[in-house]
Amino acid sequence: MKKIFVLILFVSVSLLGFSQAGVIQDQQLQQLIQQAVSNYSKVKELQISYKANDVNDDLIRSNWLPTVSGDASYRFNAPAPSIDFPTSSGPKSFQFFPYNNYNAEVTLNQLLYDFGKTRAQLQKSNADRKLNQDNIDLLKNTIAYQVAQIYYTITFLEDAIKVQNNQIASLRENERMIDAQVRNGDALEYDLLTTRVRIANSTNKLADLQSQLERQYIMLRLYTGAEQ
Repeated sequence: MKKIFVLILFVSVSLLGFSQAGVIQDQQLQQLIQQAVSNYSKVKELQISYKANDVNDDLIRSNWLPTVSGDASYRFNAPAPSIDFPTSSGPKSFQFFPYNNYNAEVTLNQLLYDFGKTRAQLQKSNADRKLNQDNIDLLKNTIAYQVAQIYYTITFLEDAIKVQNNQIASLRENERMIDAQVRNGDALEYDLLTTRVRIANSTNKLADLQSQLERQYIMLRLYTGAEQ
């Protein structure tokens, strides 16, 4: 319990210094955060949504542009009704419509006033863009905080493992000396047993620290998408 409290206190103090500094000084941590931000799919999704706002703005502004449309058609009519009129030079045929009929039209539409609808759409698009940017920044900061937390936890655990290994080595050396004293009658079996119990406890603590370290590396790999 004491070990967990010390770990939480160490990470909290480290992250407090990180937040107050504002700029990360550790180059390795900078690289890990950059990898995590680049690898995180939700960041990519928000960035695509942010870029889509520019396209949406262009579509909205197109409401103010004139639209021109054209249409052309051809129709052949046969037979074409006709009537003969008598003239001084003889009967003359009058055809009501020609055999070949051509039609063409051009239409121009220009928006004169939309009662502020287009402007309101642009304002909403700009608000969505700002919201997307805020979400991107917030998500990046969250990822940076979590990666920094993992990073400092790994640093603490690696140092703790070194200390634990040194402690075990010291206890084993002490065990060797007590074992020699027991054989010479200068120490009790109880002293040797106590030392071996301490070695077993320290070994269990070492295994627990190594297990915690492995879990932290797994979490770091999930964020960065690469072995570290």
